[in-house]
Amino acid sequence: MGEVTRGAVAVLVVVVLSGSIAPAVTVADSAAAETTVDTDVPASADQSGSPSRQLSAGVDQFGLGVGDTAGSDTGQQDDGTLGLTQRFHRLPERPGTVRVRLAYSVPARVVSMRAALPDGATFVSQRGFVRDNETHFRWRATTQQPTLTYDYRINETIDRTGPHGTDGRALYAGTGQWALFERPPTPTYWEATGGTPIVFDRGSSTAGPGAAGEWLVYLGEHELHERTAHGQRFRLVVPAAATLSERPSAILDALANSSDALRVGDRDETVFLIAAPTGPVEWGVRGVQTGDTDAWVRDTEPLDQPDNAWLHEYVHTRQAFTPTSRTAWFTEASASYYASLLSLEQESVAFEAFRDRLARGTHPVYDGVVLSNVSTWEGAPDYDRGSLVAGQLDRRLRVATDRERTLQDVFREMNGQQQPVSQLDFLELLATTGGTSVLDEGQTYTETTASVETWNRTTHAAVFGQLPARVGYELPPAGDAEGYRITGPYRNETVADDSIQLVTGERLTVDTLVSNAGGTAGVYNVSMRVNGTVVDETSGQIEAGESTTAPLSHRFPTPGTYHVVVDGERLNVTVQRPVRANVVSLDVEPTTAEQGDTVVLTATLYNGEPRPGEATVVFTRDSEEVGRRHVTMPAYNRTSIEREISLPRPGAVSLGAGTVPSVEVMVRPNRVRTMTATETPTPTATSRGDGAGPGVVTLVVALSVLWVALRCRR
Repeated sequence: MGEVTRGAVAVLVVVVLSGSIAPAVTVADSAAAETTVDTDVPASADQSGSPSRQLSAGVDQFGLGVGDTAGSDTGQQDDGTLGLTQRFHRLPERPGTVRVRLAYSVPARVVSMRAALPDGATFVSQRGFVRDNETHFRWRATTQQPTLTYDYRINETIDRTGPHGTDGRALYAGTGQWALFERPPTPTYWEATGGTPIVFDRGSSTAGPGAAGEWLVYLGEHELHERTAHGQRFRLVVPAAATLSERPSAILDALANSSDALRVGDRDETVFLIAAPTGPVEWGVRGVQTGDTDAWVRDTEPLDQPDNAWLHEYVHTRQAFTPTSRTAWFTEASASYYASLLSLEQESVAFEAFRDRLARGTHPVYDGVVLSNVSTWEGAPDYDRGSLVAGQLDRRLRVATDRERTLQDVFREMNGQQQPVSQLDFLELLATTGGTSVLDEGQTYTETTASVETWNRTTHAAVFGQLPARVGYELPPAGDAEGYRITGPYRNETVADDSIQLVTGERLTVDTLVSNAGGTAGVYNVSMRVNGTVVDETSGQIEAGESTTAPLSHRFPTPGTYHVVVDGERLNVTVQRPVRANVVSLDVEPTTAEQGDTVVLTATLYNGEPRPGEATVVFTRDSEEVGRRHVTMPAYNRTSIEREISLPRPGAVSLGAGTVPSVEVMVRPNRVRTMTATETPTPTATSRGDGAGPGVVTLVVALSVLWVALRCRR
């Protein structure tokens, strides 16, 4: 996707022996940027025997040195190595231009050396060189560490349409804060003594924050994320100016899994990736792969689509073959097909999305396209029709070999071929891998306009293996009135918002969406994290193609800002204390009373704030508390509470609640009630002046007898 294409260029190596010039040897650079010649470019040596002193001439036209040098300039090399460090400086005041300093380390065996500025360069300074003209410089041979400095224009645009083109045009760009570009070539020519060739060793470094791969350079603040898997080291540069759609760990997981699944050879030791910032720059493509191992991908590119740009560019790094014009379709076709298939196998996309991606190859615009004849191409047939053909050939190979061989076997053989892969080579590989029937189908698909069809889920399961369960989780979408529920002492309601406002003590329940887009039943296990801590989880089984909801909840006892995360999706929750509701009026019924009666005091409260409130209402009688009641209220709510109050004392009684003026009630005293009895003389046998009747005398006598009896018992 978005490869940079260069024309074929010759590297000329000349050997001088005793004054005679040996025949020139030409080494061709690859026409496509994703494939380069050997990083070491030695001079040729005559093996026929020669005088002890000889001059060998060498050239590095494109700077095909080895990897990144993180540190200072290259020091003095041994007698067999000519070292060069390209050091890159960002120029914030000049967006689109960087400064490049070439620092050579010349071994004693080199007797002459010349260097040239690349196209787009402006000379700044030199040390240890003589300037022959505007662009060419000759080494003085008076210092072993000469330097050459120039400014280099990095902005580059592209016109691109098709599946991986975008609305913009930028291919490389620089702003005041960062720069992303392909390093310039380093044309260098030398002559040396001795019988063994000089090895040219190029490295890269940055002045200030930055990172450099074999060909791509990023200057600016960034984070570097690394992962080692299956013999490869993945270096992911995430600029400070970038906003990734995916977690760096998820991108590295996808790359590591693809490294294992793609058994086609050409596993480079290091893969260098840059997440290109999309804010200030409109890129012309979704991603670019250049050199053997370097690529940039827009920071907005997701993993959960069959056009997975991250995996597309990674597949390009695994392509070591050189196509001809008749097999050129396979470059983008294999990258597009395997990006989709790997996404399906990694459960990033559903089978329907995978099938729909391949079905683009059936569009009528491709009815007249012959893949092996580029003059018939319309649109992007290598991406669309090509990926469908690659998929069908993969399926046919699996059927023909009882799933023992796949298109990866053909891919691997193409990578191992030293010469460009011709159409005949490709068809022969199909035959040796899957038999003549697959050869015939491959010839039909690539050399004619015959239609090609997709296949269904059942066929895929039978040929590629049953798809596993692919269980995914999502938060309810914003606006789902049933997805988020708030319960607690203040309210029981649903909210249609993914930014939740709660008060302390309330519980939030999220109906998490669980779906299984795979081919078999699976188990789901989903959890809710609040500020990184698991607070609730649930599990269960879900059938293939089914979906369900899994409620997850948490009660928030304290105020604060919380990040609620379910399977990587984040929900922001703000928790505040409830507002204080106020008593706004008092009423009493009845308005008149008598001593000993009770009246009903009604307090009306109002919460005029956008969040729930509460109040503790104290009821008073003549300023003395006679009861209290705690009240909770929803937002923008008016409510009334009642209290019966007794009136034990007559007079003016003041009844109160809250801060509103009290209500005065007049209490009438009770009427005094007396009872008059008519005295009737009671006849008695005897009478005494003290008024004691016979009952009293009888009681005294009885008590005296009882006392005597008790003493006798003692």
